[in-house]
Amino acid sequence: LELPGVEVEDFVADVRPAYERAAVVVAPLLASAGTNIKIMEAMAMGKAIVSTPSGVNGLDLEDGKEVVIAGTAGKMAEALQNVMRDEGLRARLERGARAAAEARFDWDVIGRDQAELYRSLISAGSLLHLGKC
Repeated sequence: LELPGVEVEDFVADVRPAYERAAVVVAPLLASAGTNIKIMEAMAMGKAIVSTPSGVNGLDLEDGKEVVIAGTAGKMAEALQNVMRDEGLRARLERGARAAAEARFDWDVIGRDQAELYRSLISAGSLLHLGKC
């Protein structure tokens, strides 16, 4: 993988500098196993992302708006070329990724959603008080 313009990182204590250097973040994953946090980090950093469906599994992202999703190696290569060559597309993906991160994955948003869940459970509290849950 020693190619011009390609960096492969080993252990990274602070991912922010690596994301700052990246023009595109690539997640060519065949299985989703704790890797979604990397996608959310890249989104928070406002990076264009090209991934497989497994790489963004469960994040409810829109292909072409917040990320480019490619299901085969050929589609992945094509998507990477398109995103690298098209600055407008890359900028739209960067804005879409950051906006989605703020709207769905910000701690304040998550806290509000969690509080609403707790309120809804408490309003159904008669079941809890009767010991029927």
